[in-house]
Amino acid sequence: MTEKVEEHAADGAARDGFLLDQDLLLALPARLNRIHGIILQQLDVPLTFRQYRTISRVASGYTSMSELAARANLTMAAVSEGVYTLVKRGFLSAVPGVEDRRTVVLKATQEGIDAVNAGTQALQKFWSFLLEDIGESEREALFGVLERLYWRATEFYSGEANEKKGGE
Repeated sequence: MTEKVEEHAADGAARDGFLLDQDLLLALPARLNRIHGIILQQLDVPLTFRQYRTISRVASGYTSMSELAARANLTMAAVSEGVYTLVKRGFLSAVPGVEDRRTVVLKATQEGIDAVNAGTQALQKFWSFLLEDIGESEREALFGVLERLYWRATEFYSGEANEKKGGE
């Protein structure tokens, strides 16, 4: 552990400022998101986290804007704006569909793939640092709990849990 982490753990200050458990659950993702943004902005080819994620998804097989919108839970307008910014920067290409010329087929360019690879390497350094003091069994337990929380939050967001509890 680093000195700062040891200090907080030793005197119980790790929970200082967190009045409720949910405060920590909200603070951690916000901090991680900010750090991801900082790391990606410091690359030779700066990216926002949304740009990084969009290029990554297109490179992994999401080739239509509707697929990207559904995956990211965004509007088509938001996805379209982001995609065309990436096309202008040369990170994605957009060509009319072969079967339906009204559709657009997206593809990551080599420049886009290189930018994502640089981002992935920088983010992996951060994650290695972050997790270096956490053993394998603790990681498995942590990620298991985080995955359950993710799906519970998704269920609530989709309205299923809210409807079950009589919400609107």
